[in-house]
Amino acid sequence: METKIGYYDQIVGATMTNIIVSTIENKGLVLDNFNPHNMDHIYFFEIAMMTSQIQGQKFYVNIGLFDYFILKMRNWKRRQTFKRYSKKVEAGMTDVQFLLDYMTEQLQLDKGVYEVIYNEYYKS
Repeated sequence: METKIGYYDQIVGATMTNIIVSTIENKGLVLDNFNPHNMDHIYFFEIAMMTSQIQGQKFYVNIGLFDYFILKMRNWKRRQTFKRYSKKVEAGMTDVQFLLDYMTEQLQLDKGVYEVIYNEYYKS
């Protein structure tokens, strides 16, 4: 069990590092190509919320209004952490699926590992 948790921590650490680098490169974090019904994307969203709280800045999600309200209701206590993307935001887009695919390839991960980590750590 210890090695599995250490393995998951390495993946979460790599995700946080990629989010921080993307935030620096794009002068902010805007999650693009985000699907709130995909568990891998929800995992990425949770890590983005944690990272933005550590950095002390908000991030933006490029989704439809209805999905945005559902996301806000699910994360009511941390609702101040993220906002819906608007054209006024001057930050580059971060393609969630591209970044997850890149990490899966580089770290040689199984396809369902992000959903497993989400269920282990964040699902309540």
